[in-house]
Amino acid sequence: MFEQAKLSKRVLIASAAIIILAAIAYSDSFNCSFNFDDYHQIFKNGHLAKIGNIPSFFYDPAASSFRDAKGYRPVLLGTFALNHAISGENVWSYHLFNLILHVLNAVLVFLTVTFVLDASGKKSFLIPLFVSLVFAVHPIQTDAVTYISARSVVLASFFCLLSFLSFLLFRRGGGNKVLWAILSPVFFVLGMLSKETAVCLPGLAIGYDFIFRAKSLKKLAGYLYYLAYILPLLAYLMLRRALLGYASVEAAYPRAIYMLSQIRRFPLYLRLMLFPFNQNADYNFPPTTTIGITVVLSAILIIFIFSSLLAMRNKMPAAAFFGLWFFIVFAPESSIFPILDITVEYRVYLALAGLIASIAILFSSFELRPGFVSKGAAVSVILLFAILTFGRNRVWATPATLWSDVSRKSPYSDRAWTNLGEALLDEGRDKEALGVLAKALESAPDERKSIIYTNMGCCYSDLGELEAARESFLKAIDADPTRVEARVDLGILYYRHGDYKDAVDALTGAVNVNPGYAKAHYELSLALYAMGDNGDAAREMEKAKELD
Repeated sequence: MFEQAKLSKRVLIASAAIIILAAIAYSDSFNCSFNFDDYHQIFKNGHLAKIGNIPSFFYDPAASSFRDAKGYRPVLLGTFALNHAISGENVWSYHLFNLILHVLNAVLVFLTVTFVLDASGKKSFLIPLFVSLVFAVHPIQTDAVTYISARSVVLASFFCLLSFLSFLLFRRGGGNKVLWAILSPVFFVLGMLSKETAVCLPGLAIGYDFIFRAKSLKKLAGYLYYLAYILPLLAYLMLRRALLGYASVEAAYPRAIYMLSQIRRFPLYLRLMLFPFNQNADYNFPPTTTIGITVVLSAILIIFIFSSLLAMRNKMPAAAFFGLWFFIVFAPESSIFPILDITVEYRVYLALAGLIASIAILFSSFELRPGFVSKGAAVSVILLFAILTFGRNRVWATPATLWSDVSRKSPYSDRAWTNLGEALLDEGRDKEALGVLAKALESAPDERKSIIYTNMGCCYSDLGELEAARESFLKAIDADPTRVEARVDLGILYYRHGDYKDAVDALTGAVNVNPGYAKAHYELSLALYAMGDNGDAAREMEKAKELD
């Protein structure tokens, strides 16, 4: 056992180092704009406009987006509502909140590695310090920290780490054993209400007991504590099914195909964590439908690593546990639960801590002399990662910089070109945007053509080509009748050119498609007022104010 005073001193030193390095590495992130899902989850989500809406997040899954998309992460939405109350649509408070959470997670990683090493009989300060600093400044973490919507991962990891630390303190015993026994499942529930991936926590607890306490848990009472996780988990899954219509995820692919896809991409995740170069915010890989040589070799690699971890269970329990940590945390989104995106960097956020800890512990077992060489190498790795993180944040500066980077690395991705075209449109670079959107249209599936046509219509409208704009908006509506933005933009086009009746028709259609879209009510109010219908105009304006 570490002495309390000695541990407190080490935590202070580690915390100071983490804060300084993380602040430097992320110093250029505070002006990074909203990107990707930020627009529908945060920027345009009127549900976040009032702090008083927070209770509704716990029973209204429609509050997760301004679109007709359901989700259930009420604690996460509550933090976004707080940010909106602090800085509105200014991004600085969102980024500050993400960075503070990330720093706290790095400190919790330090404590976790310290306690697990202590349980294995190995006392070390440098190993937990190295792991926590790498966790704090590794460039792959930018996908979770700088990307605002990915706060879900950071927040869920925060509660998972608190829950697991409480579990460790409960297992260690002492005067506060009952308190830790209560706090661990409470933090677990808060984690699940932040993001679904927190369901990995019981696996971490079982994995720890399997490695360290299997012999001491002979009595049934030792295993009964798992019910403190299992019962809330079952209640959470039932609640999701009642609110969303499904317990786990809304399947995007058959489970077997998704698992094949995850097996094939496992080496990429591993390479990104060990050698973080050529990162991509949107890999947009297609699903893997056949068992080829790549899948077979990847499966062999996974089996080899997993069996090696089990083999070292007795001789190097801490390294074995953190290796299992990596697989346990990685599993919810990268196994049999089919999510739309095959590969996303923020999925390894918490798993990274396990991989780095396992490698660091294994490396420390070798007798290396002189010691300053290994320490110098560790410092060099940390500084290199901090520099790479600083540079990676610049990619997230604006949607145009982000999608320019993605389109260079994924030139065959219509989604990359679509989003780049939209970003250029927002910057007023309409002619460039038209060329990019035309490129996207060449390979886009039917469900994405509506977005492309909508943006093309906006480009033509800005350039004064009114008939081309109208035709583009109508094509967008034809491709996807639920595309509310196309109907609103068409209504604005009619309104600006005095066609008030057509504007009212288009905007009424938008309101019918999405009654929660404030802009549709606002624009409809203007069109009704222009037609002299002051009563209905006032009601639509009040509705717009209520929503935003």
